[in-house]
Amino acid sequence: MNHHAVIHSRIRMVLVGTTVVFILIALQLFSVQVVRAGAISKRAATELMSTSTVPAPRGGITDINGVSLATSVAAVTIVVDQTEITDPKKPHKLPHQF
Repeated sequence: MNHHAVIHSRIRMVLVGTTVVFILIALQLFSVQVVRAGAISKRAATELMSTSTVPAPRGGITDINGVSLATSVAAVTIVVDQTEITDPKKPHKLPHQF
């Protein structure tokens, strides 16, 4: 084989390899977008619509001597919807006990 034939055969091998890779990528895209689209869509919807509570405990803040400057305490949040109050002078019962 002469020098030009070797170069052309190497170029052909690179082109064939590149073509095979692009065909594999196209098949994978087809699989994801057409064949498995429904299952992937359902899975995404369930993952996006789930609610979870993540505890976030905080540590205390101390000075250089270890004296506590700030600590975390539990707190209760009370929200009042003023549109529900018909008589502001009348005492109301809470819907449930805390």
